[in-house]
Amino acid sequence: MNTVTVNVSPVIEEYHKGVAYFHGEEHPWYNPSGIQDYEKALNYFMSAIENKSSGEEIAEAYNYIGIIFQNGLGVNEDKKKAFEYFQTAAEMGSWRGAEHLALKYYWGECGVEKNIEKAMMWFYMAWQKGSSQDCIDLVKEEAAKGNRDAQWCLGEIIYSSYHSSIPDNDLFTAIRLLLFWYTIPEIKESVKLLQSSAEQGQKFALKFYQSLNITKRTVYSVMILIVILVAILFFLI
Repeated sequence: MNTVTVNVSPVIEEYHKGVAYFHGEEHPWYNPSGIQDYEKALNYFMSAIENKSSGEEIAEAYNYIGIIFQNGLGVNEDKKKAFEYFQTAAEMGSWRGAEHLALKYYWGECGVEKNIEKAMMWFYMAWQKGSSQDCIDLVKEEAAKGNRDAQWCLGEIIYSSYHSSIPDNDLFTAIRLLLFWYTIPEIKESVKLLQSSAEQGQKFALKFYQSLNITKRTVYSVMILIVILVAILFFLI
């Protein structure tokens, strides 16, 4: 019988042990008993980050530590420490850390002043990699209220998400996007949000909206439509 051996670095192994004990997940290597032990989880996460390593697992280790201190799980509650760990996690690329950081700025928690602009910037960073539905709904609610930063965040994400969802070989959608973008609901919605945000002076929205060259694209689309209609009339006559 062949045995498959998986080599995991000690740092990554410490992280996975931390996750297993944090959630109380039974695992033959990381948590054989399946017990939930926040103190052990914290020790393993701390051991992982003390190696000064980088990577997705390390970023998430910082996020877990932030959760532990934020909620006082097996330790004394420390909101300031929680914020610092969330910030490090977010800066290292953890979308969960970015979401936590965004929420602190949104609600004005953990010793920071409420700052919607900073909150939306971190929501935007989180949303590029993944995001929870509650946070998505929160951004949408703020955008519906007319908040310029939320409109920028939502508008640019909708625009980028639609583009990234188009298969490379989808020629019809590519042509439609190039010439008849105004017939695509997602693009229309994103343009409307970005325009509203830009008109309120949101710098990121203004820059992105200007890069879209809406007026030029609209004129170009109308000209193409006229050419197509003339060609159709010519063949009919």
